[in-house]
Amino acid sequence: LSFQTEPELGLEMITALVERAVLPFRWVTCDARYGEIPAFLDGIAALGKWYFAEVAVDTRVWRRTPPVEPPGRSLLGRPRTHPRVKRTAPRPYEMRELVTLVPATQWHRYIIKEGSQGPLAAEFACMRVTPIRDELPGQRCWAIFRRTLGPRSEVKFFLSNAPLTCSLQEFVRVSGLRWPIETGLEEGKGEVGMDQYETRTWLGWHHHMTHSILAHLFLVRLQLVFQKKSRVDHRAGSSTHCARHRRRPREIARYLGCSALSSAPELCRLLFAPQADTCTTWPASVTAAQTQNLIIVLYFS
Repeated sequence: LSFQTEPELGLEMITALVERAVLPFRWVTCDARYGEIPAFLDGIAALGKWYFAEVAVDTRVWRRTPPVEPPGRSLLGRPRTHPRVKRTAPRPYEMRELVTLVPATQWHRYIIKEGSQGPLAAEFACMRVTPIRDELPGQRCWAIFRRTLGPRSEVKFFLSNAPLTCSLQEFVRVSGLRWPIETGLEEGKGEVGMDQYETRTWLGWHHHMTHSILAHLFLVRLQLVFQKKSRVDHRAGSSTHCARHRRRPREIARYLGCSALSSAPELCRLLFAPQADTCTTWPASVTAAQTQNLIIVLYFS
């Protein structure tokens, strides 16, 4: 095996998904660690997919595509063998500079998700820009800015190759799609031991990952069947007199019924027993058909 960076591995896996054509998808979202690699973003675009990538504050872009001089003779020195941006072209802006040029009328407030303490809102704005590719202009794309509310606002920067017809509301929706994945990984490690493995083979590792994911999915579906409310018990070692007492995968269950998740999940406890803390009676609303559906979803969804 040859060494590959995480963006190279990610692009390889996404390419395999496209080639197998077994998982239809349109968007690929990523953090700044992937967004700072132009080869990764261009590879996603070459697959015909739309990326929504967080980028660093010092990422440089042009507001308008600058003119390019082809290779040829120069006034001084040897002839140019590579194209270059004309010296009279305006300089590129860093993203933190570009956000200061956004008019106040272009900022719009949207609700990203429903958090545990109420709706989480932010202000969004976008504009068309031209990214830099090897000191030359690349394909036109979107620059999206997300600004938190409050006296100390924080701005996040994103680039996307979505077409001109893509709306700002769609960018708002996609900006929250990473949270359920991150929350699922955190809950998988904290709830069902996803990271607690000592395997020596890839086959053993895949077995452990599969069992962990199925166990997590089972808990999420079980909570939806029981329709449990937010009943948190922060006391260490609290007793429920029931073997079904488990910590609750709260955020993923909320996401299955809502398009948003908390970015800072908190481990808490869910009592699967009725309010009287007894295990002898199941809720009357849980029928045999629902139990069968639960098992089918667990293995086939």
